[in-house]
Order: sequence, then structure tokens, then C-alpha cells
Amino acid sequence: MTGRAWVTLGGLRRSSHQLFLFPCAGGGVGSVAPLARELSKEFAVSALRLPGRENRFAEPPVTDLEEAVDTIAAELEPMLDRRPTILFGHSFGALLAYLVLHRLGQPGSVQILAVAGRQAPHLPTDGALLQDLSDPALLAALYEAGGLSAEIGREETADLLSPLRADMALDEQHAHDPRLPAVRSILFALSGSRDPWAATGAVDAWRKWAAGGFTHLRSDAGHFFPASHADVIRRRLAALRDGFED
Repeated sequence: MTGRAWVTLGGLRRSSHQLFLFPCAGGGVGSVAPLARELSKEFAVSALRLPGRENRFAEPPVTDLEEAVDTIAAELEPMLDRRPTILFGHSFGALLAYLVLHRLGQPGSVQILAVAGRQAPHLPTDGALLQDLSDPALLAALYEAGGLSAEIGREETADLLSPLRADMALDEQHAHDPRLPAVRSILFALSGSRDPWAATGAVDAWRKWAAGGFTHLRSDAGHFFPASHADVIRRRLAALRDGFED
């Protein structure tokens, strides 16, 4: 895994906080653009771009989770300055954010770990593995969940499936290490009541790993709610940043 993983997207130049976005499986910077635009009103925002997508398309997708976590953490560490930091991960990105936080040794500058649309790390994947679906079945599941536009072209679909399947394999094959300590940052879980892949109760189970405080934002939405609920998420993160809830 080579190349720069983090892309700075903007935000308040003198923002008191910086925020790092970890996209869902197969996603790149473009997939978190709506959320990033909203969060940039409050935070200095950067997003993760893994190999196999966007301007890293020529690089093969990551197939080793430990290697990915090592590289992401190594490139993130020098970007952590004295400002308080938020790590925000959606779906597979939530798992990555959690593992990267531990790989960094849970630095005190990380105030909030936000995990959206993923079951707690100690819980097994519920139901059939998405990575085992045929291409048509996988695309149909993504369309139904709101993750793909019906107008997406055949060439775009082919470009999407390789990194998507690679990320799904890493996510669904992950085995939780029970020796990992609880999270010392505020642990902020987010779920959609109509999410077919992360039930609200399974997301709420992240509280088991919260030593620094736990809160859960439940939305009447599907799996891809971070884009449609960006304003609500921004306001809740700002409230947590400032030491109180909405």
C-alpha cells in the first residue's frame, strides 16, 4: 500500500478541531463529500482515500487489514497537532477508525471516535456475507440500500466492484481482539433504523467498549444516512465538542 492516504478537504482555517473521515467499503473522498461539506462548517476536515479508487485507481486494493491499519495510522500520526481531533468512520470505515485509534495508542488529542452504521467490533456479521454475493445480487443490494444511483454506468460499476469487494472481505473476515482496551475518547455511535446491515441494537453494543463516555444517535434512515443526515450529525458533533448534548 503506497501513496498518500489522506486528502484535506477544507473547513475553517483556524478551526479548534480537526476531523478525519473514514468512508464506507469501496468509498473514496467523493463518497463522503456531502458529509464533509457540512462538517466543514465546524471542523477542519480530511478524508481517507484507499488504493483502488479515484486517483489511486491504478493501485491494487488493500487485501491485508493489518497493513492497511499500519499505513493509515503512520500517515495520520504526523497530522495530529495540538488541536482536539475527531475520527469519524462509516460502516467499514468505522472499523478502520477504531483499529487506527488503537494502533496510534489512543492519543489524548482524539476527543471523539464516531462509528456509524456498523455493529460493535466483537459482534459477528449478521446474515449472509455481502462479499459472497454475485455481482448482480451485490449491485441490487446496494441499489436497494440507497448506495448507488440507478443511472450508474456499466464502466463505473466495474470500477466500483473491485475495491468494494476487497473492503468487504477485510470487514467481514475481521476477528476482534478481546485484549484491546476500551476506548478512552467519547464513543459516538450512529445508526439508521432501516439499515439492513447494522441493526440499531448491534450498533448500540459499541457501548461495551466505551470508557470515556457513550452516546448514540438513532435516525429514521437506511445504511447511507450520513449523507442525508449531515446537518444533524454536524450539530451533534459540535455539541459533543463543546461538552454537552443537543
